[in-house]
Amino acid sequence: MAIKMVEIPASQEIKSFRIGKYPVTQVQYQAVMGVNPSYFQGNPQNPVENVSYDDAETFCQKLSKATGKQYRLPTEAEWEYAYRAGTTSDYYGDYAWYKGNSQQTTHPVGQKKPNAWGLYDMRGNVWEWCQQVVIRGGSYCTDPLNFRSFRIDYIRRGSRYDSIGFRVAETIRPILLAEEMWEAQLPEPYKDMILFEVIEYLENLQTKEEKGKLLTAIYWSGFQTSLDHIDDYSS
Repeated sequence: MAIKMVEIPASQEIKSFRIGKYPVTQVQYQAVMGVNPSYFQGNPQNPVENVSYDDAETFCQKLSKATGKQYRLPTEAEWEYAYRAGTTSDYYGDYAWYKGNSQQTTHPVGQKKPNAWGLYDMRGNVWEWCQQVVIRGGSYCTDPLNFRSFRIDYIRRGSRYDSIGFRVAETIRPILLAEEMWEAQLPEPYKDMILFEVIEYLENLQTKEEKGKLLTAIYWSGFQTSLDHIDDYSS
């Protein structure tokens, strides 16, 4: 089962990561979890809803195990950054399903316009869980006058409503490896063991752009003295 992801560029505060192009759909959720808890089940491409924070986290864990990737919920800061997409737009009207146009139901993902980074349904359709047990984005039943405060942080992690779903984020593996090297504080021989995996990954990359991204992540880790001998890979 494939989930389309969009790579989000790094900022001074946020490292590059990937986030779902759409909210998780009912067909995707059922493929991983074996059930569809949604209230609005007229179309399997509708976003899954009626899921708790713990349900969303379990989905990410199972999907990670099945694919070998690092799926998780986005942090609130990542969600906000991806939503704004380098702009100050509020992204509703042609971009969102909300109380004024939804007929009080969810709709298949991707029918409205995407934001500047190609993400759909960031505003409206369903609220989306973030790591800090907050929900963002509003839903099909949100009044557009309230869209400026499209954040709820007084919600329990076990809450399930037909207006709450989620989308997944993914930690980019080379950056994860660099972070492991930095945070582990291991003696040099053990760092070299992790570095071997980085180099093996690097050898499988095809383009100079891909290699450049990985080298940037490695040097970001702070282990420049350990990594000087792989400069040739950037050529």
